[in-house]
Amino acid sequence: MGVKEETPALGALQKQQEEFRARQEDEEGAIAKEKGPIGEEERCEADEEKKREARALKKQKEKEKIEQPKKKGKFMTRAQKEKKARNEMKFKQLMVAGLVVGGAQQGEEKKVAYVNKKKGGRRNPQDVQAEEEAEMEGAAARTRAEAEKKLNEAAEKIERERLAAEAAKNGSGWLRRRCQG
Repeated sequence: MGVKEETPALGALQKQQEEFRARQEDEEGAIAKEKGPIGEEERCEADEEKKREARALKKQKEKEKIEQPKKKGKFMTRAQKEKKARNEMKFKQLMVAGLVVGGAQQGEEKKVAYVNKKKGGRRNPQDVQAEEEAEMEGAAARTRAEAEKKLNEAAEKIERERLAAEAAKNGSGWLRRRCQG
C-alpha cells in the first residue's frame, strides 16, 4: 500500500515535460552558439562597466565622507586621529588613577607651579600648596603696592596742578616755582 502506482496518463505527462525542457535547452544552446564569442564579449563589457560604475560610486562616497568634515573644520588625518586616541587613553588612565585633569574648577584660580630643579626628591603636596599660596599672596601684595604708588603719584600730581593754578591766580612767583620743582 505504501507504493503508488503510476497511471499511464501521469507517465505521458511527465514524458512530455521532459521533452519540452530538452527542446528549450537545445534552443538556448543553439542561440548561445550563434552569438558565440560576441555575446560573451558584450557580457564581459557590461560586467566591466558595472564594476567601473561601482568603483566610481565608491570613490564619490569616500570624497563626500572627507569633504563633509572639512567643511565643518573637523577633518583629521590618520596621524591626528591616532594622536587624539593616545591622548584620550592617557586622560582616561589619569582619571582612573584619581588625578584631577583639566582646567581650574569653578571659583578656583589657575595656579602656576614653579619647580626648583636644584632640589631633588619629591615634596609634600601640602608644602607645595602652601608655597604657591605664599607666592600668590606676595604677588597680590606687590600689585597692591604698585597700585598705591600710582595712586599717590596721581594725587601728588593733582595737588601740584591745583597749587600751580592757585599760584597763577594770585600771581605769587615763589609758589609757582615750588609747585613746578
